[in-house]
Amino acid sequence: MKNVLILILLIVYSCKTKEKIQESQADTGKKSVMLYKGACYGTCSSYKFSLKNDCSFIYIGEAYVKKLGKHSGKLTEEETAFIFKKLNKLDWNKYPEEYPIDNYDFPQFTLEYNSDKMSKKIQGNSNAAKEILEFNAFIDSLLNDLKMEKTE
Repeated sequence: MKNVLILILLIVYSCKTKEKIQESQADTGKKSVMLYKGACYGTCSSYKFSLKNDCSFIYIGEAYVKKLGKHSGKLTEEETAFIFKKLNKLDWNKYPEEYPIDNYDFPQFTLEYNSDKMSKKIQGNSNAAKEILEFNAFIDSLLNDLKMEKTE
């Protein structure tokens, strides 16, 4: 009986391990995301943030941000995986490439996502889909705590 239980556990464990290997192999392609937040008529933050799936990022602070100029750094593998997992959950086919500008006083944004499976660029401002705006806000909050080095 004990041998049967051990055999069952080994089969279950090997299946789970195989699933994880397949899952990680499917996720090894090159990916990148870029978020550009433009200025507004007030004190809106303006920056460009680019992240690759090798965990490296480039940040260029333009106006009304804590760090001005070009900076670079690395996220942890967990942080990077979390960001790309958020992006993979979005239904990219339902978003137009450009949202109508509802108020020129609000900051404009450009969000680009590239992977082996797709490439999408979305432009807009406060009139964009809720999920896109939430992702933008997530990146805004992430940038407040990132450690980075000035490169120029």
